[in-house]
Amino acid sequence: MTAPDRPFRVTEYRLALDIDFPTMRWTGTIDFELLGTGPRIDLDAVKLEIHEARVDGTTVPFEIDAARQRLRLLAGVDQRAAVHVSFAGAVDPATLMGLYRSKFGPTYILTSQCEAAAARQIFPCFDRPDAKAPIVLTVRTQKDQEVVSNMPPASVVVDGDHKRWTFDRTPPMATYLC
Repeated sequence: MTAPDRPFRVTEYRLALDIDFPTMRWTGTIDFELLGTGPRIDLDAVKLEIHEARVDGTTVPFEIDAARQRLRLLAGVDQRAAVHVSFAGAVDPATLMGLYRSKFGPTYILTSQCEAAAARQIFPCFDRPDAKAPIVLTVRTQKDQEVVSNMPPASVVVDGDHKRWTFDRTPPMATYLC
């Protein structure tokens, strides 16, 4: 696997995941601002269903290159751009990478293993150790579930049968630490 050309720097990822534990699936959005210039945006993504991509509020066409684990947004960037991608994923029962199911006492949990290049199985991103950016994570689950992250929760809101956890902003870090 070759590293895609990355002429950009992300100022902050804003990742929102809506996890459906019974079906082992999730939907999500990732929003970030890019600094830099390039004819297209190549993100790392694998085993994700991409619903929509927008650059500066405009829907843009995209291509998925499964062999290279790449999501290519067909939009150029000149100095700065706001990027939004909506997507869905599913737990792969044959792997312990990305988001996976693990036995925890008498029950099961969903946990993540993203090192060194498996964050791309959870959300589209620049998934390499030298591409550091702060991350603000929001996770929506059924209300009887708990969510643990590498930062403390900034808020936990119960909404009917669901609970939404928003965690404090991380320091700049590689996506494999998410």
